[in-house]
Amino acid sequence: MNPLTLSSKFAMAVTAGIALSGAVYVAWFYFAVLVLYPNKANYSPFGLAILSIMLALAISNAAMARLVWNRIDGRSVGSAKIHVLAVVTVLLSLPPALLSPTTIGFVILVIFLLLLNWKFGRSPDPNLVRWSKIDDQHTAPHLDLHPLREGARFNQIADKLSADKKIDTAKETPIWPGTPGFRH
Repeated sequence: MNPLTLSSKFAMAVTAGIALSGAVYVAWFYFAVLVLYPNKANYSPFGLAILSIMLALAISNAAMARLVWNRIDGRSVGSAKIHVLAVVTVLLSLPPALLSPTTIGFVILVIFLLLLNWKFGRSPDPNLVRWSKIDDQHTAPHLDLHPLREGARFNQIADKLSADKKIDTAKETPIWPGTPGFRH
């Protein structure tokens, strides 16, 4: 897991709060409709459709918040999934808005989640598979393999490790200034 800055941790807390607020709103809606003010219209096909849409809104909001959370954390999540869920959530919130205008609050939650994704979302490391093979092998734990410094040599070493070949760390490891073993 990548180290997170304080602002990223705050963004993750806001994301969790958005997911929780959507779930609490839907729970309050169900309680108000089914317990506080029950009537036959709530159990009509239209009423059940609205209740189902509200449940789908809560699920969609929580799923989108989870994807944004993972994106802030740097895990492999594509932005396309987040945008599709944003469109679905906005479209689902329109029919219940005829009866309960506060349902448009889900559109505001979607906008907040999209802004959090835009500001704090991180793309996953493209060499994650290669890094994990190097870490799991423990062949040369002292190597300072950074893709920006290593370039082609990094890929050669990673390919040898993925082919289960042993590497000669003395020949294949460049020693950079500031690393142990550097001589002037």
